[in-house]
Amino acid sequence: MSVELMARLKALKLHGMAQCWPELMAKARHSDLPPEAWMNEVAGGRIGGA
Repeated sequence: MSVELMARLKALKLHGMAQCWPELMAKARHSDLPPEAWMNEVAGGRIGGA
């Protein structure tokens, strides 16, 4: 994850998303999830990590 993106997520107080982002990106690279399904994964990680 880029340092800039990590800083933006933290500035937005999205610490849980910043923490799970590497895992989400790894899943996205190894699957053919459509954008809506991928965003559901992101939202689920954010809600679950909060």
